Amino acid sequence: MIVLFRKWFLKSHLSTVKIFNATLLALGLNLCFGFGFYWAEAGHQEGLTLTDSIWWAMVTMTTVGYGDYYPVTFIGRFFIAYPCFLIGIGFIGFLFGIIVDSVLEQISKKKKGYSNMHLKNHYIICNSPSNEKILKIVKELRQMDSSLQVIVIDQELEEQPPEFKQQQIHFIKGDGSSEKALHRAALYNCAGVLILAKNSASSACDAETFAAGTVVKMVLAKSETDLSQKLILELVDRNNRDLLEKVGASGIVATEGISDHLLVQEIYNPGLSDIFDQLISYQFGSEFYLVPSQLIGQSLKAIQIAALHHSDPIQILGLVRNGETHFSSKQALLIEKSDQLLLLTPDPNNYQGLEQSLISSKQTTPAR
Repeated sequence: MIVLFRKWFLKSHLSTVKIFNATLLALGLNLCFGFGFYWAEAGHQEGLTLTDSIWWAMVTMTTVGYGDYYPVTFIGRFFIAYPCFLIGIGFIGFLFGIIVDSVLEQISKKKKGYSNMHLKNHYIICNSPSNEKILKIVKELRQMDSSLQVIVIDQELEEQPPEFKQQQIHFIKGDGSSEKALHRAALYNCAGVLILAKNSASSACDAETFAAGTVVKMVLAKSETDLSQKLILELVDRNNRDLLEKVGASGIVATEGISDHLLVQEIYNPGLSDIFDQLISYQFGSEFYLVPSQLIGQSLKAIQIAALHHSDPIQILGLVRNGETHFSSKQALLIEKSDQLLLLTPDPNNYQGLEQSLISSKQTTPAR
């Protein structure tokens, strides 16, 4: 077991091992030359200490050469100092060369997507249909959190695109359905996974999305990590929706036909497209949010009326119960534990103030 671990460590951390060995050897030579200098010069230089000798060896090996100490004996000059010049200076240069090579190797591995990521609460995007699409998605994600870290896993890209580097988007070379690539992207520590269709014009990509989503769920199941609320799949063909629903993702987004619907809406109601652009983007205006509610047993209609009179801009459009959305209804709907309220607001935190005010008013209302 120890032998296998040693082989794995040497293979996985080769650069670190090289730097460690070279540094250890350099320090060993420093001590040897320091002891040798002290042995040869202590009887001929008053006040010379072992610490002074080791200091002399270090400044000599690094070519600093302060001149505060120097050999005065034949042995000190030609048997200690001379080898220190040749061996020490050469070896320090070799050590610096290893360090530079290791740094360049790490930079190259990161650029080509072969490094391991050690991030937390980041988002993973599987597949890069186009750099422009990735940049738009990341820009939208960072509207909520400007410091959000994103990792893109893609098999087709040869190296990290310059625009990805400029926007601090990390890159992993590999397939989104590969366990190895997902591990390198720190899947266990991420906040969510978005699996994009490799080609939005080909419905065959839905099968690949299904495979990638299944692998994500399988890998997380091994570690008992629950990512069921953080896995989003892009659907190309609506006829394949039943297939993707078997993955158990928290959301499936069908891009097919959306532009066609908007075009028809714009014909009959010019200007609606601008409203839709605002509602589906975090960049400006109000957006839709789904939030759980603590107002169990209260009427949806009463909450909607309270929202209209609340100081913060917020509207309660309806609720989602068991996957079904309820907007306006003739019969009174009472909030249940598993319900999620559908909000229209510029900031989802506005609902917390509304909720607390309703809870407080209920507690202070005297019983009849």
